[in-house]
Amino acid sequence: KGETLWAPDLGKTVYTVEVPATGRYAMTVDYYPCEGNGSNIERIFILDGRVPFKEARYINFTRVWADREDENYNRIERTFKKDFNKNEMRPIKYEKPEWRSEEIYDSESFFSSPMQFYLEKGTHTIAFEAACEPLQTSEIRLHPASEYISYKEYSAKYADKAAPTQTDVIYINAETPVATSEQVLYAMNDRTSGITEPQSTSATLLNTIGGNGGDKWKISGQWIKYEFDVEKEGMYDIVLRFKQTVNQGLFSSRALKIDGDYPFEEAKQLQFQYGSDWQVDTLNDGNTHFSFYFDNIILF
Repeated sequence: KGETLWAPDLGKTVYTVEVPATGRYAMTVDYYPCEGNGSNIERIFILDGRVPFKEARYINFTRVWADREDENYNRIERTFKKDFNKNEMRPIKYEKPEWRSEEIYDSESFFSSPMQFYLEKGTHTIAFEAACEPLQTSEIRLHPASEYISYKEYSAKYADKAAPTQTDVIYINAETPVATSEQVLYAMNDRTSGITEPQSTSATLLNTIGGNGGDKWKISGQWIKYEFDVEKEGMYDIVLRFKQTVNQGLFSSRALKIDGDYPFEEAKQLQFQYGSDWQVDTLNDGNTHFSFYFDNIILF
């Protein structure tokens, strides 16, 4: 409980905040991931001179990476460079820093809710101690933890919105994101299925992203961002073609943000079941298949 608090003067190492009411507070940081050696940015959170719990020792702030291509590159039309054998060449990743606003979570994702800190009414000090890589911050906010409506409430909110027709389908090439959190999240080639698009018997074409059995897109906190236009508002299903042959008998989990935030609570715990081959499924949590309301240009 309590109102949002902030520490606007970030030229100091230790900040003082006046807490108006005793309670548990979450924390949001506005930051700029300065260019460094490419490693993750890590900080240690210190409250009143002490680390409040072990998870606060390992707070990660992600970077922003994009694909560098020449002036003829078009992400939508997939104009990747090609070598003399007509093989598509993977774009070079480069850092594209931008201001980000993130609520602080456990870096290992053992908890689906943001970290919360118990603060009694009165004066407290907070600080971030550098552990790895440079970071610029503009504001630190302590506030009540974000709460999200359930999917039942979400679907009821948009119950009068029509579903799009077949002519309104939006197709996104997964291998052409606008940004990623890691250099290792790049376009790859897969030939295990003849219907993976695009496909060629003579050339290597980039047609997937992430990894299945490798070390890509499996670490908590990694993200991939896409941008697309929505011409007709309504409730859309998001259908993915994916492959998960690693966690036998289990599922892999991802979270979905739209325009930078979770649309409802269940979107934080999407499931991708184990299978021996490629699968096609609507985003779901293992029990319910979800639809999402879109009305303009969106990011997720």
